[in-house]
Amino acid sequence: MTDIRLTEEGWQAVIADGFTFENVARLARAYAVYLLGRGGQRAVVGYDTRFLSARFAQRVAEVLVGCGLEVHLAKGYLPTPALAFALRHLGADGGVMVTGGARPAEYAGLVFLDRDGGGLAAEARALLEDRLGQPAPEGQGRLQVLDVRKAYYQALLAPLDLEALRAYSGVVYHETMGGATAGWFSGLVKEAGLGLELRELHAVPDALFYGVVPSPEPQNLFTLTALLKVEQEPTLALIHDGDGSRLGVGLAGGRLLSAEEVAALLVFHLYHKGRRGKVVWPKEGGLVEGVARRLGLEVVRAGPCQEGVLLGGDGTGRLYFGHPQSDGLQAGVLLLELLARRGQGLGALLAGLVE
Repeated sequence: MTDIRLTEEGWQAVIADGFTFENVARLARAYAVYLLGRGGQRAVVGYDTRFLSARFAQRVAEVLVGCGLEVHLAKGYLPTPALAFALRHLGADGGVMVTGGARPAEYAGLVFLDRDGGGLAAEARALLEDRLGQPAPEGQGRLQVLDVRKAYYQALLAPLDLEALRAYSGVVYHETMGGATAGWFSGLVKEAGLGLELRELHAVPDALFYGVVPSPEPQNLFTLTALLKVEQEPTLALIHDGDGSRLGVGLAGGRLLSAEEVAALLVFHLYHKGRRGKVVWPKEGGLVEGVARRLGLEVVRAGPCQEGVLLGGDGTGRLYFGHPQSDGLQAGVLLLELLARRGQGLGALLAGLVE
């Protein structure tokens, strides 16, 4: 029997090796016991574009329903931050996302979400592991279809300057890498009625991620960087990993911004939108801390990225905006708003922050 150990990212294994329907069901039963033991009644379940993700999600949902839980199963693939939003939106008690995140295509995983939409804390993960193999109660739960797209879009767009965004007519590339944001950013652009020129790359979901690892690293972005080399400012490229949790950014000329540069731009932008709060960033003495200090903002090295936090990040492309689940789509649309409001390329804006 496979020895299952949970991390902050849940549980991942190679498909058809450790990641099997049997092991997925084992973990789902343990999670049902965990939720029911703390009075939980409702859960959301979603999945990404990996091989058999929809089937694995269906199995999770069946197990949870069989234990007496009300389960809302996503009608199609969706980004992890959209499922976390759905959990909060519905007032659910927990959630399971079938995703391998930014791992290679042969991996899949289960990410367990708590009531706030974030991952389980260490203590909760230990409790879940302890419940592996324990008998699960039988019940008659209920399975419902989850369609959160419109509500999620409305939540992302509500705090934005839609007038400035609708007036912007520049070129924006979106590199989905064949992952779970495929069609989601273009849908957001359509929902908002934006007039920009959107150029989607690898927008058809692909379980093999077009032969690359679905992480916004230079070695995985040959096509995009080649296209950007012939572009002019203020062209912007937004890059999302396999499940939409991380954001990468490319500029005209083929320049790829570091996670630190992206976070610094967002701190600057959010501050000038009138927002305040702490900045959670792991690196001492870098650009993020420099920008935050100049704006009079407190910087802490670690802590929960929840209410009272202006921006949180881990230096890998994960960015948090008042919730414990990173959201690459929200980060991307905020950068687009910055571009639209300032009227100059992000490269020029970044140069001003460095000076």
